[in-house]
Amino acid sequence: MAENKKRSFYEPMQRAYKISHDIRSVPPSMPICHYHNNYELYYLVRGKRYYFIKDKTYLIDGGSFVLLGEFDIHSTEAYEAEGYERYLISFDGDYIAPLLFEIGQGDLLNRMLECGGIIKMPQEMQKTAEALLLNMLKDYTNGKDTSVAFSKSALTTLFMLMRS
Repeated sequence: MAENKKRSFYEPMQRAYKISHDIRSVPPSMPICHYHNNYELYYLVRGKRYYFIKDKTYLIDGGSFVLLGEFDIHSTEAYEAEGYERYLISFDGDYIAPLLFEIGQGDLLNRMLECGGIIKMPQEMQKTAEALLLNMLKDYTNGKDTSVAFSKSALTTLFMLMRS
């Protein structure tokens, strides 16, 4: 893995929430360090990736969530010649804060980030998380009127699953 992490760039988010899904047989990399003005929640369905966050590099594998805080410098790189599948959710902190406070978890994001932001889901919970992510993606791409309410509650549910 390349250790040259000197260049970085800022990529602002245009919306309060977005989700994407990516399946790659040839592993691309994002070796240039960058940051965003929002949180990112990355879920690796299958494969392995190197994830550089702030000043540390982690090897993550399928069933892992990576939570990045606002303006956290990060990059990803391929692990060997392995393909992967992932979901990526970008959201403003204010997007789900009211729901987290309502259920008594107002400081949950900060607590997760303080613990490194890497959460390996137990095998028995991975399919639940993946089904929820797929439904979030479908709702987002269909542009339903319910998408804001659904995405907020689904994202909060994902955080509750990770906390378990």
